[in-house]
Amino acid sequence: MFGIPPRSIGLLLVVFTHTALTGTHLTMSGVGHNVILSCHSSFGSCSDVTWYHQTSSGSDTVVLKAGRLYMDSNCDLHVDNITEADVGRYRCSGNLYDFHYLSIIITVSSVPTSGLVPGVNVTLHCRLLTVYGYGGCSYAEFQGVTLEWKDDIQQDSKPVIQKASTCYVLLTVTIQRDITFSCQALVTDRVQSTVEVPVLLPDGVPSGYVVIAVAVVGCFAMMVMLALIEVKKKRKTTLTDHLTMSGVGHNVILSCGSSFGSCSDVTWRHHHTPSGSVATIVMAGRFHMDSYCDLHIDNITQADVGRYLCSGNTYDFHYLSIITVSSVPTSGLVPGDRVTLRCSLFTYYGYGRCFYTVFRGVTLKWKDDIQQDSKPVIQSGSKCDVLLTVTIQRDITFSCQALVTDRVQSTLEVPVLLPDGVPSGYVVIAVAVVGCFAMMVMLALIEVKKKRKTTCYPSRTFTVC
Repeated sequence: MFGIPPRSIGLLLVVFTHTALTGTHLTMSGVGHNVILSCHSSFGSCSDVTWYHQTSSGSDTVVLKAGRLYMDSNCDLHVDNITEADVGRYRCSGNLYDFHYLSIIITVSSVPTSGLVPGVNVTLHCRLLTVYGYGGCSYAEFQGVTLEWKDDIQQDSKPVIQKASTCYVLLTVTIQRDITFSCQALVTDRVQSTVEVPVLLPDGVPSGYVVIAVAVVGCFAMMVMLALIEVKKKRKTTLTDHLTMSGVGHNVILSCGSSFGSCSDVTWRHHHTPSGSVATIVMAGRFHMDSYCDLHIDNITQADVGRYLCSGNTYDFHYLSIITVSSVPTSGLVPGDRVTLRCSLFTYYGYGRCFYTVFRGVTLKWKDDIQQDSKPVIQSGSKCDVLLTVTIQRDITFSCQALVTDRVQSTLEVPVLLPDGVPSGYVVIAVAVVGCFAMMVMLALIEVKKKRKTTCYPSRTFTVC
């Protein structure tokens, strides 16, 4: 399963049932194990008892008691040789107030299918598959539940632990010998279940230059992976787990977290506005899914704004919003002109409309390092619609920032450029000064000329000038 060679990876799961909330029972186990879900029926006979199973699709189905599924004399449900299809919420009709959440702890390894040698880097994934999907334990029923790698890992394996979420943890180690790692499930910091993952070297492991070569290749692969992760971070601006904000023409990725085995069963739906109809996205052109069922939207437009839902995870909504900036006037600028820049967030609910719960804590503001010679005046129409009026003296760039709980999460730079051939404000001032000086010189020369005008003197017979 999962492409893991049986010789390289082993799996030992400890089953544990935990009551996190009143009437809520959490059962964690592994694929192929047997579990029992208690009923505590108030009925006199188990023949009157029905068990219901709810999956991520949200609908209840009656459990057919045959083969792997059967009831005992206490009306408790036995599920033998459990599979991922058995994950979900169970309810016994004899006790309407108890819900059983059956989850599976899954470990996946990047161990190669052949040629495993000392010095190779291996990444172990440990995550909880719940009724809400892979790693989906952020809901009230799973309050206090976390996954962690056991902290007694020997240092010569150079462990690097990453926590993608409370129920999805990764461990990257360097394999030097046969070794066993442990992933633990905790409830309120107490260990409730443990998964042991042995990693075994094959017989006849090569050494020397082969080991060095494989180590170099593994290091290079890790560098490429980290570089791709960094590129993905730079290309995507995320405000919250389910709120994505970007600019027109950018590329975005919306995660699915699908509980389906294959992405061919996954459908993405788009709801542009609350009053509009829901459209199924056709995977072509700018839209495509990757191997994780995540939706890629390239060169986004305002038509892509809205709410998105992945059929493989019916409890998560993704809200895609676009930052827009408009300018008045838009042409014919000269130094000294006053320009008004408007920065708005175009959301599922409209322009500047982010006062709904999903946008809680989101605000827009103009960056506060604006030079004072532009005489800035800032006005706020709403927390997601802000105006900046400035005097343009030269080419200049302003920045509109998106914040969540006062922390900058995204910045949009807005350059304001004067047309070609238009001098800057300082050039205009210099020309004005030179012109004024030339005018003063000209007036002075005229005055001197007036004073040097010839005076006439009288003579006996005529006047000599």
